[in-house]
Amino acid sequence: MKNRLAALVFLSFVASPSVSRADETLELPVFLERVRTDGAMTRALVAPVAVAEARRGVAGLRPAPGLEVGLAQLDISGQGAPTSSIVGVAIPIELGGDRGARLVEARARRDLTTSDSARDVGALLLEAAIAFVDAIEAEELAAVHRSSLASVERLATLDEARLAGGEVTEVDYLRAAVERDRLAAELQHFEGEARARREALRGFLGVDAGPVIPTLHVAADEASADEASWLAIAYESRHEMAVARDRMAVAEAERDRVRAARVPDAFLRFAWTHNGSTSVTQFRQHANDILAVTLGLPMPFANRRRADVGVAEAGIDEADAATLAIRTRIAAEVRTAFAEHEGAHARHAAFEGGVAERAARLAERTQHAYDRDAATVLELLASRRAADEIEASRVAARAEHARARLRLEAAARGTVDGL
Repeated sequence: MKNRLAALVFLSFVASPSVSRADETLELPVFLERVRTDGAMTRALVAPVAVAEARRGVAGLRPAPGLEVGLAQLDISGQGAPTSSIVGVAIPIELGGDRGARLVEARARRDLTTSDSARDVGALLLEAAIAFVDAIEAEELAAVHRSSLASVERLATLDEARLAGGEVTEVDYLRAAVERDRLAAELQHFEGEARARREALRGFLGVDAGPVIPTLHVAADEASADEASWLAIAYESRHEMAVARDRMAVAEAERDRVRAARVPDAFLRFAWTHNGSTSVTQFRQHANDILAVTLGLPMPFANRRRADVGVAEAGIDEADAATLAIRTRIAAEVRTAFAEHEGAHARHAAFEGGVAERAARLAERTQHAYDRDAATVLELLASRRAADEIEASRVAARAEHARARLRLEAAARGTVDGL
């Protein structure tokens, strides 16, 4: 499948000769890899994974024991009561396996965060690839209008000289001049659009990236895989399916953790008490030491966190319903993308079938006829405009074909690697 995609679409990314990075050339896979590894937006999308991993470490912490040191008895009445000191240690005991359940849930949440991040990065890479093709299309459309303007400028200059010699009428000259002015105004729009698209690419690469001029080459005669094959790839590869599986794992782990937490944790307490001696009659005693061992449990025991278990079990049902919804949505996206690609593929193939070449040949023949006074300037301008419009449509069809293939690839695999 990968090789078929490579045969269909080849995109390259060339640095503008007007900037300091004139010798830098980036093909689309390298461009996307830079977006993936160096882009600020990508770093923001993957940052939650480190947080989830840190929380997994927190979940594995054991309850800390408590230390008790002080005076158990101090006579402040002046009656001669003995002084007693105490040293105790309270050790928590997790009877229900709460810690293990917490670790399982934390790992499941980390996996879910990783899947969420991969899904978001895949969407970002698709957005970057589409922007790449958009920049290519804008640059090529500007080139078409630039070439058109140059041709009409030559015609207007020639007709101005022929007007002075009485070879053409003022109407013929004005028609060429008006067409020249129209194309000049439109060229400002297309060149501005091309600059804007190139600037948009810098947002994916970073603020320090230099201006770029992208180029595009697309083969139109490669047939795509059938719809069922794309669906099989999507069910296996889409990050949303991994998100659904991980969300179910989180829901089940949360239920197990809540069930484990229903068993109350006990506290085992050891205390050593030293009682001082006194000769006062009513408190008379020798110095002695006492060791106490007690086991404590929290109250109440009945119905402890039963409602939390109910919430967790409802969460499992919710995750199961979400999985079915995601699978349905993925199928719809793949089928839609496949249909759009088939249409774009057919349109691109039609324009690559020779219509643009025939239109250009017609314009050239009309030019020769005009030079021999066998065609009017109106016919010449009409043939040129038709050729230019068809060439612009061919550029747009090629770009839309590339965008449709990228969307189909993303619908099936959840991301694009440059095709």
